Amino acid sequence: MPAARYSEEFKEQVVREVIEKERTISSVASSYDLVPQTVGSWVARYRKDHATDQDRKKASRHPMPTTVDRLNCPSELKPTKADFQVIQPRLVQPG
Repeated sequence: MPAARYSEEFKEQVVREVIEKERTISSVASSYDLVPQTVGSWVARYRKDHATDQDRKKASRHPMPTTVDRLNCPSELKPTKADFQVIQPRLVQPG
């Protein structure tokens, strides 16, 4: 079954409900019988396409803080790369 195609006008109408009416992506998706991932991707593309130069500069100067940064943890408590290494399982030989 091929993916549904929607007109740009329809996509904009859906996106404006999220942005201008401050509805959640899930509620808008539900009201149009769409999946939230589709509406979310339309909203993300709209925001990217309509971002001003000032918005882009602000975003690059102020990256999103990480959870650790938000907690204002002392550096000795911040996780290191080793904290995130995955331990590989080993097979135990019977014997």
